[in-house]
Amino acid sequence: MRKLLLVLGILWTLPAGAADAYPVKPVRWLAPVLAGGAGDLIARAIAPRLSEFWGQPVVIDNRPGGGGTLGMGIAARMPGDGYTLVLALPLVRSGRLKVLATTGPARAHVMPDVPTVSESGLKGYEVTTWYGVLLPAGTPAPIVGRIHAGVTRAIRLPELQERFVGEGGTVVASAPDEFRAFISRELVKWARVAKVSGAKVD
Repeated sequence: MRKLLLVLGILWTLPAGAADAYPVKPVRWLAPVLAGGAGDLIARAIAPRLSEFWGQPVVIDNRPGGGGTLGMGIAARMPGDGYTLVLALPLVRSGRLKVLATTGPARAHVMPDVPTVSESGLKGYEVTTWYGVLLPAGTPAPIVGRIHAGVTRAIRLPELQERFVGEGGTVVASAPDEFRAFISRELVKWARVAKVSGAKVD
């Protein structure tokens, strides 16, 4: 996982025009989830838009298994050339407990009258399911920027905004460095939870 995150902070130089020419061949989008699952459906909603923007096919490749580690491991071994994406988009989706409370940091758009768990008395409680695009380490910054621009353009399309928000999601078009910082905070948070709970991986 850490290897994949390095791409979000790398600066790289390319010959002039190289990023503008990207992509010149089909792009593989690894989805380390079962076909038909939430992450898969998100990727399949975005991929056709990227194909349209870039003039190249964006092909979904489902590689479920190992809690996502199988697909992530495959991606980590790919060259950092921008032709392998992983999973979906910068999206934080609030978990929902009908009528009682939502588990995200803010009330869900589709249920504005339902309080969050934090508002209900368990201060600081926040659990969200999020999806984001990762790239193999070493992907040049200009190509990272082009991919980010394409994904951001796609998720801001009205039909996708309506679809994601209607399912209780909040679309966050974060910059690569912001997403990297978010993931770092998530790793720290869940490491602390695992330590306090005594949870262990068998």
